[in-house]
Parts: sequence; C-alpha cells; structure tokens
Amino acid sequence: MLTRRVLIARGFGSSLVLGSGGAYPEESPSTKEGHELFDPRDLPWHPAPGHGPGVWERIVSGGRDEGVTTRFLRFDPGSGRDEVVTHDFWEEIYIVSGTFESGGRAYAAGCVAVRPPGVPHGPFHSTRGCLNFEVRYRVSQ
Repeated sequence: MLTRRVLIARGFGSSLVLGSGGAYPEESPSTKEGHELFDPRDLPWHPAPGHGPGVWERIVSGGRDEGVTTRFLRFDPGSGRDEVVTHDFWEEIYIVSGTFESGGRAYAAGCVAVRPPGVPHGPFHSTRGCLNFEVRYRVSQ
C-alpha cells in the first residue's frame, strides 16, 4: 500500500497542515494540496474549462479556483481557443512536448512563459498537439 504525505498550504506565510493519506476537505477555494513525488499518469483527464473540444486538463493540485492550480494542459491536434484572455493571477507554463501556438507564434517543447496578472495573451492553438505543464497562483499584496 502506497502512503503519500499531503501538505496543505493556504497562501504565502499562512498555516500549513501536514498529514498522510488523500486530500483534505477544502475550507477555502485557494487551498492547494501538496504531494510528495508521485506519478501523475494515474490522475484523470477532464475537458479544460473555457477551451473548445480537444483541450484537456489533468489537475495535479488545486483546481477549485482556476487561479490556484497546478495542471497539465493537453491540446489534441487542431484544437485551441480563439479568444485573447486576461486573468487576475500569475501563470507559468512549460511546454513539455509538441508545439504550442500563442498569439500567432509557434513555440516548441522546452519553451516557458511567466505571465503576471493582467497581461493579455492568446489566442491558443496546436496544429500537431502539445502537452503543457502550468502553475497558476495568486500573490497577496
């Protein structure tokens, strides 16, 4: 039986709760579960909210608040989103595989983006498909 240590963090400089087993009940939409190293291939894929058909997310942690989420985002070949978006959270993206198109430019695996809140970006597409790893978070002022 595999036991996984779980750490729950509520913002920067706030309380931390340590335990073992599964995820704790959430008290706040900004709560993220911390996980020791594990294989995320066991996590399910779901349609990614706000994207069209063929864009999938695999939530690693968080997810109840889109601005506090760690996830994989997969674009099937030919999928995407035509809108330019702006949001109120930080977003960091690493292109794991394939080619990701943002704002009309194509970016290969290994490229990264670090977007502060309020920066317009998009539209997003992937002609041949891609897999991105994303970390989204809010910073208290």
